[in-house]
Amino acid sequence: MAVAICLYFATAVLSSAIPSSYSINPRGIYNLHTKRHCSHSFTHTFGFGSCVVGPKNFESDGITGELLQKFNLMAQYSAAAYCAGNNNRTGSLITCSSGNCPLVEAAGAQGAFEFEDSIWTDDTGFLAIDNTNQLIVLAFRGSESILNWKVNLNAIRRHSDLCKHCHVHGGFWDAWTEIRDRAKTRVLSAVKTYPNFRLVITGHSLGGAIAALAAGEFRKINDDLAARTELYTYGSPRVGNGHTAAFLTDQSDLSFRVTSMSDPIPREPGHVLGYKHTSPEFWIHDHPENPGPNDIKVVTGFYNKHGNSGKHWFHISRHREYFGPVTKCRTDLDNSS
Repeated sequence: MAVAICLYFATAVLSSAIPSSYSINPRGIYNLHTKRHCSHSFTHTFGFGSCVVGPKNFESDGITGELLQKFNLMAQYSAAAYCAGNNNRTGSLITCSSGNCPLVEAAGAQGAFEFEDSIWTDDTGFLAIDNTNQLIVLAFRGSESILNWKVNLNAIRRHSDLCKHCHVHGGFWDAWTEIRDRAKTRVLSAVKTYPNFRLVITGHSLGGAIAALAAGEFRKINDDLAARTELYTYGSPRVGNGHTAAFLTDQSDLSFRVTSMSDPIPREPGHVLGYKHTSPEFWIHDHPENPGPNDIKVVTGFYNKHGNSGKHWFHISRHREYFGPVTKCRTDLDNSS
């Protein structure tokens, strides 16, 4: 695993804070004021970069208790995607044998569609119905297999059909498009069956990257579904260029990109290649295993060094801790410590 991580960082290497006012709407989400974002001349020269209009860089401490509770629940859904029993038994309750998703288990969420071991990218995850919280949850597992790491390493961007100039990470796009048709059929059926439920798409690490692309596609279908779709990602890498970041950011105020302290994965692939993050970022700067409202900073902008992107050290253990041991069900890790 250590070798794979080093290769991932090496591929990414090869392959400004401007103050602004902000306001909070009734949902407690930060409204974003705009600036022009341009890639470095190096990325322009080789066709990687461009200029887009996006949010200004700004930082604010603290989130609401209500939002913190949502982060905790969705992190546990992301954790549940690592538990093999949730990905191969349609109709069963979503549970975590490692004990790290008690909120999901208490809600009695039931699997409506499970998927694993897709041929080319090993897409794995589930669609669940949570009657307690009135949610339809599509959760994607993070990296666990050799095929998953091949996905991670395929960092050359390609054009997507998300938007006209949306160039996205090739591996992440392959992973999403391999499951896309089946997932869309099942999700749209669930949305029709449960018209008052909200659609939540979530994932950790690679799962977060796939979730971001999935949310982008579902929100394009119609305005009603866009308004019902929430996105929660944890430790997600960057998924595309500035146009991709702008498109996904502008789609909805209900996208929550959570990062943790010195987690290295959200800093890849490198921004010097023209990769940009969506905004805002919710950066956990203290107590990642059980943060309080004041342990999370809201950071806006496509590249803002006042959040995770400004950290020059890394601890891979921080990637595994999001509101608890999110990867505890992974079979390829020693989670005893």
